[in-house]
Amino acid sequence: GPTERAAFRPLANLAELQRELANAGRPTVLDFYADWCATCKELERTTLAAPEVVAELARFHLLRADLTAYDAEDRDLLRHFALPGPPALLFFAADSTEWRERRLIGFVSPSALLAHLRALPHAAPVAAGSP
Repeated sequence: GPTERAAFRPLANLAELQRELANAGRPTVLDFYADWCATCKELERTTLAAPEVVAELARFHLLRADLTAYDAEDRDLLRHFALPGPPALLFFAADSTEWRERRLIGFVSPSALLAHLRALPHAAPVAAGSP
């Protein structure tokens, strides 16, 4: 069958990202991608398609900022995170704060991404007043 892929949910803008992060209830990976970015396509074809990476990513809420159009909202997202452009992988705790020092910019191999994901704090979300 087709290669199993990590299902990144597309984001329209910064407001949608903030909503997604607030409701994720678990750590989030945000992937900055564009069709015109050769490195992004390489990442998607190799690293993000590697079975062990796909399995590890299952623990995370997965979001993608697709900057292909490079419109005002796309530039707003990049500016918000002070990123020069894609590719970039950003990581957020369950409480939606970014682990800024954990950012990955540019190409990363499957083994490097796997080690990086496994080293992230495994903070379980606090269930506030759940029955």
